[in-house]
Amino acid sequence: MFDESHCEEEFEELEGKVLVISPKRLKEEYWSPENQLWYATGGYGCHTFLSGRAVHSICLSDGEETRWNRGDFISVIRDECMPDWAKEKLRLLKGEQQPANQENEINLS
Repeated sequence: MFDESHCEEEFEELEGKVLVISPKRLKEEYWSPENQLWYATGGYGCHTFLSGRAVHSICLSDGEETRWNRGDFISVIRDECMPDWAKEKLRLLKGEQQPANQENEINLS
């Protein structure tokens, strides 16, 4: 399981980061490192300067989308601690969130 030793010591903005959820927030049947990694997509809790707590996120292991509170997370995972499978899922997830490619302009010269 991931713990504080796998995470950044300080973080402010969470949106667009991979977060480690505390195992205390998961049902025992979901206690595994795969279920601890969540990609933050938005919500007032992603920003320290806003008063909200909601962090909308996607589980990297199964794609589940849900809302957590900012305090449910340990921190942002350090890059060197993220497993290869999670890096690949994150790459695919970010690719899906890219805006649709605009048609190529035709060069008439």
